[in-house]
Amino acid sequence: CVVFHLAHPPLTVLECAFSAVPLGIAVSGWVTYGIAGMMGGLGSGTPVTVAASIFVAVTVALLPSVSRKLYERRKLLEGELAHSKLVIAIWLAACVLMGTLYNTHLLHFRNGEYMSGGTTWGDMALQLHVILSFINGENKYFSFGARPHSPLFAGADLLYSFMPDFHSACLVAVGASPRVALMLPVMMNAPAGIALLYQFNLRFLRWEWLPAALAVVLTLLSGGVGWMYWIGEHEMTAQSIVEFDFVERVNADAGNNLYWFGCIPHVLLPQRSAAYAYPLVLSALICIYVTLSSPSLPLRQSLSVYFLAGVFTCLLPTIQQHSFLAIAFMVIALILLKPKHIYDPRNFAGWTLFAIPVVSFGLPMAVYFLFKSAAAGGDFLRVTTPWLDEALYWKIPGLPLTLPLIPVMFWLRALGLFLPLAIIGSVLLSTSEQARFMLAGWAVFLAANVMQFQPWKQDNIKLLYVWMFVSSGVVAQVLVRLLLKRRSILTKLAAVIVFVSLIISGSLALRREYGEYSTFYTDQDYRFGKFVDNTLPHDAHILTSSRHINPVSSIAGRTIFAGYPGWLYAHGYEDYNDRLELQQHLLDADADAIKSLRKHGLTHVVIDSEARYQTGFNEQYWRENYKCLYDDGLYLLFDL
Repeated sequence: CVVFHLAHPPLTVLECAFSAVPLGIAVSGWVTYGIAGMMGGLGSGTPVTVAASIFVAVTVALLPSVSRKLYERRKLLEGELAHSKLVIAIWLAACVLMGTLYNTHLLHFRNGEYMSGGTTWGDMALQLHVILSFINGENKYFSFGARPHSPLFAGADLLYSFMPDFHSACLVAVGASPRVALMLPVMMNAPAGIALLYQFNLRFLRWEWLPAALAVVLTLLSGGVGWMYWIGEHEMTAQSIVEFDFVERVNADAGNNLYWFGCIPHVLLPQRSAAYAYPLVLSALICIYVTLSSPSLPLRQSLSVYFLAGVFTCLLPTIQQHSFLAIAFMVIALILLKPKHIYDPRNFAGWTLFAIPVVSFGLPMAVYFLFKSAAAGGDFLRVTTPWLDEALYWKIPGLPLTLPLIPVMFWLRALGLFLPLAIIGSVLLSTSEQARFMLAGWAVFLAANVMQFQPWKQDNIKLLYVWMFVSSGVVAQVLVRLLLKRRSILTKLAAVIVFVSLIISGSLALRREYGEYSTFYTDQDYRFGKFVDNTLPHDAHILTSSRHINPVSSIAGRTIFAGYPGWLYAHGYEDYNDRLELQQHLLDADADAIKSLRKHGLTHVVIDSEARYQTGFNEQYWRENYKCLYDDGLYLLFDL
């Protein structure tokens, strides 16, 4: 109701509907967080009920006005819906595609075990840890304005954009299972985002439906030359598709990894923050492009769309920092590319309205998260290039050919012919507004090539996907022109071959997701996790192994001394290596280390298979000195 009230027209009714999905989910999370902060935590779900009541009240208040506008614009709406069959079909296809994958990857129960798959198997453990910390763990009680505690690095603040996980915690608080709480928001957001990707490109390409639809395919199945390894090195075997994804990992040698993530298997499935953030990004891009390409809009409508773009943008920092930075780079570039534009009173008023929510809410959050992480010791905000530490040469698989890698070949490996086609398509754009917007997209690509915003360089791919949202349309447009506007059969054949080459690696990675399922935790893991949850206080600090799937964290939600090293590194926790070394000495019952148990506020010790067999664990010491609360042959729990 709010989006339609503000933005229809110039946004179509389906653009309003699909952009309202991520907006409603993001705003509901923040409203509930504020109410829960004033009430001391989520508790039994009362803050969620209060927030839902507020949303119902606002909806009821707006319904008469929206109903009247729907009636007054019924002929316009009929025309919009008559030309919206394809976007509805894309949305329905996305619901089926993402629904089948989320169903099998998010705690699917099979044969007495909870299952996952692909990279989701890795990331979901962290997400569950944060979610359940708000339900059963140290973040069970909090006040608004106070920084949440880190459940994976005891005693530290949470250096993580936590709002998607808090939103799922709200669902758990009112009775949803963790599986439902993980699935429901992304099942709403991801298909809406895919529909918005089509709608953005439809506008950007001046209502050419075929390249807009192909842009969706190019984005969802993006990848580089991994297919060449599949053909030349692995001889197209089915087993190799299970072992390697061919978008990032092409063989057992990590030095041959490609610098890209598959949109579905590596982004939308495992990274819940992307499923929350990218639909907001696309909603903001649609609004910004509407204001730039429609100078004759009535002033009130133009200002409303500017403001709505700012609202979409301001919510991004607590969901995914990189998306906020990408929109910031694009807006700055748009203004610098046409500085006279900002001096026009109409545009100045519009950008001012855009800036109000961004500067008052989004920017403080972005600065806090970014510089809090940097101050904690992480390698943030440094000038570098993604190809700096890559090999100097690329040996073409199956051919006696070696090519220099830096930097052009680096991107040819990562994305195939996508980059040169994007450059060609950018040059061929027909209007100044398109060219200006595309140049703003290239500003994001440039920023991701000269700056690194988190310790792990692959995190910059989150920025590059925003560039791809804009550039995939121009690539598709080039291919469609070659296919439909050239008479030569060879040209048409070349267009088809190039298109297939751009999506075959991503298709292999997607196919892999339908066959790679792994046990997330067993019934024995679940029983131990529930024992910890029912026995230990919510603010317990537990010494255990750094195994990334741990019942203490992903079932009980309790704070652990030091979690999985990859997460500690990526989030920028200070001196995490020193703590991991101390953790090893503590588990080994080193005399000097044991003296620091109380200093670090540890209350319990959990011994699992990793701590027992991959360290010098001194079981005799722990049994002789501390009470054993649990022993099932796999897990030991000691009370300190």
